Order: sequence, then structure tokens, then C-alpha cells
Amino acid sequence: MSRYIGTKINRLTLVELIGRGGMGEVYRAVHDVLERDFAVKILKKEIHKEPSAVKRFEREARAASRLAHPNIVYLSDFGMLSGGELYIVMEYLEGLSLRQILRKNVRLPIDKVCTYLAQAAEALDFAHRMGVIHRDLKSENMMIVEQGGREVVKLLDFGLAKLLTSEVQKVSVTGEGEIFGTPEAMAPEQISGERITSKVDIYALGILAYELLVGKPPFTGNVVKVLLEHKRTIPKPPSFFRDDIPKPLERLIMKALEKDPNRRFDTAGEIAEICWQIVNSRNSGKSVPSVEESPVPATGAIHDGRQHPTEGEQTRKPDSGEMALLQWREALWQLTDLLVQRGIRDERISELLRLINEKEEELESVSLEYRSVLNEYHEFERSMRERESRIIHALISLTSVYNVRRLAFDEPEEMEDLEFQINTLRSSLDRVDRERISMENEYDSRILHLSLQLDEIDDDMEEGYQELDELVEYARKEFSHSPILREMYAKVDRLRNILQHVR
Repeated sequence: MSRYIGTKINRLTLVELIGRGGMGEVYRAVHDVLERDFAVKILKKEIHKEPSAVKRFEREARAASRLAHPNIVYLSDFGMLSGGELYIVMEYLEGLSLRQILRKNVRLPIDKVCTYLAQAAEALDFAHRMGVIHRDLKSENMMIVEQGGREVVKLLDFGLAKLLTSEVQKVSVTGEGEIFGTPEAMAPEQISGERITSKVDIYALGILAYELLVGKPPFTGNVVKVLLEHKRTIPKPPSFFRDDIPKPLERLIMKALEKDPNRRFDTAGEIAEICWQIVNSRNSGKSVPSVEESPVPATGAIHDGRQHPTEGEQTRKPDSGEMALLQWREALWQLTDLLVQRGIRDERISELLRLINEKEEELESVSLEYRSVLNEYHEFERSMRERESRIIHALISLTSVYNVRRLAFDEPEEMEDLEFQINTLRSSLDRVDRERISMENEYDSRILHLSLQLDEIDDDMEEGYQELDELVEYARKEFSHSPILREMYAKVDRLRNILQHVR
């Protein structure tokens, strides 16, 4: 049994341990007079060892206590126990976290997803207007409770929040080198250590929406891989995994997940409004105003769908349409060659055969160059990932050492040396990032140029084969007496019909 069971905090008595987390333990407490249940979070002792940590706790607790909103867990008191442990008193909730719900239901219905998102977005919009950022929004920090016969979302744990007011920004209580948040839901600017704004919560809300629809966040795996993908990779659209997602909802998610904060929604309130519109439209049949789409991915972002073909796509088998086209062209070429052997006299046919042959050779040459550039690009991408991975590994390791030593009040000289190393690594990461963006722009230009060349060559070949097909058709009656030619004509006809069907 926990040693805190039976502890008195003012008029509250702790009666049951109901949860443990990275910040501490949560207890159910009974008010001696009101006979109501409350939740009490007792923070780990390590947190109060440093005066600045206590200062940060007090500031954030005061900030959270101002958030009186139906979709935010109400904080009613905070303080310090006789043993020095910090505590927070909150309203007690009976329900399930979204994480628990997702474990039972991998994919939630669209209406339910939009309703949850709308309520969460309204709560965030209120908090942002009060000058508070959540900074660690995730499915574990959202409870679903039943109130008045309907499901209500409650946002938990603004313990990582940072005040936006100028008063708090004058005093740095966060500490250099610390990264707050959960890797699967961290915005790119959080990872880079840039100035944090309310846009990090909008990004996290996009991650949450993705998880609610698909059953998993867009990026998973080891910490370094996930952090790199948040900075660089545009996730596959949710419709890649699920075919019943309304387009406005998918556009909302992809806009919220933009790498550049300026390309995301300006406020969480916009997200709430769109989600309610989607719910209402599904009930009434009316259309939803379109969500503005970003015209192109931000510079340096690599699309996880199909911006450049992957190495596997370079060697993939042709699909049914491509196979039908190849077979029809080959049969038409064979038929034309037989007609020439049988003495057909048409200079245009001979000219077309020569032109098509030239285009085939040109296509092969440009295709080889295209594949070569793609291989170069994928090799470059692997190299850059390895470099970034090494730097981030070192940065995470040094940051952990820094935080431990800061709590242990190490010598200032040693701390300054660690700060210098951390800042040097961050500069190296920025330098690698700039180099990657520059090289990716160059590869983009080369690949686009070769792609346009291939499209132009293929268009020329298609025109040549279509004209050849018409000329060969004119000669059908003249050579219909030959069984071999009749059979070849029938084969071309059959393949032409298949091609028209698959197209």
C-alpha cells in the first residue's frame, strides 16, 4: 500500500492510489465535509529539489487554475506537503482515457472522432486565449466522461504548460536544453528547440486526430526515428489506411500537421468549427465548406506517399493498364512489320516505324538517367538521415546529462561546458538541415526535368502508335486473305479492347 494513503491535505483524505506517471502519483481523495471525491496528484520528490522547479510548478499551477472550461479538468488547489512534496488537487473523473478507448476500438466512427476533436479544440482555444499552452497533448491526457447523457472530453495535465504572458517570459524557468513533450506528438519546432507557440498544440491535435482515425500515430518506432520524421517526413494521408474519411476532415488533419507553424491553422477554434460542421453535415446532408489546402509541401519535407518514387517503386511490376498498353504496342509493331514484309507501300508507315524506334531508344536513355538520379537521391537521403541521427542521439544524451547535473547543482564551469556542447550540436543540426534542403531542391529540379522529358517522349510515342494503328487499319482489306495477318489483326483488336477497358 502506498505510504500516502490516509494522508490529510486540509480537509481531504487520500484513500486510493489510482494512477502513476512520469510526474508522480494520482490519488482519489474524499473531502471530509462535502463528502465529494477529488483527485490529488503528488509530484516526484526530484521535482522540488531545485528552487527554479518549484517556481515553475507554482506558475503553471496558477495558470492551470484559471482554466475554467467544461472540457478542461478543473484545478482547485495546490501546495506542498510537510515532507516537501508538491501536490495538485483536481476534480475527480470517472471514465476512460482516449488511449484506453483506442485499445478497445482501433478505429472510431467518424462522427465520434469529430465530436471528440471539436471539444478538445474548443478547450485548447480557450486555454490559448488565456495565455496557456498544453505542450503535451496526447490520447493519455484526454478523458471521456459521461455528463448529462452525453460523452464529454476532458483535457488533463497542463503541468507542462508554458505561459505566454510577458511576465513569465522575463524569467526563464524552463532551463536550457530541456525538451518537453511526447516524441510521437511533438511539433518540429519543439524538437529543434525553437520558440514555442500555441501552434504546437494544433500540431499535436492533428496527431491525435490521425491516431483516432487510423488507430496509430503517423510516425512510430525508436525515438530518434520518430523525431527525424516529425521534422522531415509528410505522413501518408489517413485515407491511405481508411476509405470512409470525409475529404474536409483529411484536409483539416494534413493542414494541422504542416511542418511550418505558419501554414497550420491560426487557432484551435477554427478546427472546432470545421469538426462541428462535418458532424452537422453528416446528419443533415449539407456540404462542408472546404478547408484551405497548402499548395505544396514545405521546402525540405519529403512526402511519405509519392513525391519521389521509393527504391521499391523503381523496380515495381507494371500495373494492368501499363501491361495492356505494352502488349498492344508490341502486337501493333509485329503486325506492321509483317505488312512491310508482305510488300505494303506506305512511306508514312516506314517513317513512323523509324520515329517510334528513335523514341524507344531515347526513352531507354532518359529512363536510365532518371533511375540513376533517383538512386543518387536515395543514397543522399540515407546519408543525411545517418548524420542527423548521430547528432540527435548525441543531443539527447548530453541533454539528459545536463538535466541530471543541473538538479545535482554541479559546478558552473562544467554546466557551461555542457551548454556549449549542446549549442554546438544544435548548430550542427541546423547546418545539416540547411545542406539537406539545398541538395533536395537540386534533386527536385533534376528529377522534375527528367520526369517531364519522359512524359514528353511517351506522349510522342503514343501519337505515333495511334497514327500507325489508323494506317494499319486502312490496309486490313488488302491483306485479309493471309491467315497469319488475319490472326495478327485479331490479336491487335483484342488487346485494343482490353486497353480501352482498363483505361
